[in-house]
Amino acid sequence: MLLNKQKSKLKKISVYLDEETYNRIDTFAKEHGLSTATLIRLILSIYSDKFLDALNELIQKDLQLKIKLQKQKK
Repeated sequence: MLLNKQKSKLKKISVYLDEETYNRIDTFAKEHGLSTATLIRLILSIYSDKFLDALNELIQKDLQLKIKLQKQKK
């Protein structure tokens, strides 16, 4: 995704992290010779689809549960 800049446009976002999370990412990045920003971009590009799929599944289950509860109330 991020490696092929010719095919996809990059969008700028701001990310706010709590200090502990930032320090963990920063430490890991430094240990592996990466910048913190590069590591965050890698994490987002690799796991965004999996995260969004899981989130969508949770939302669908929540919606199904709400519908089921509404039917039970009637």
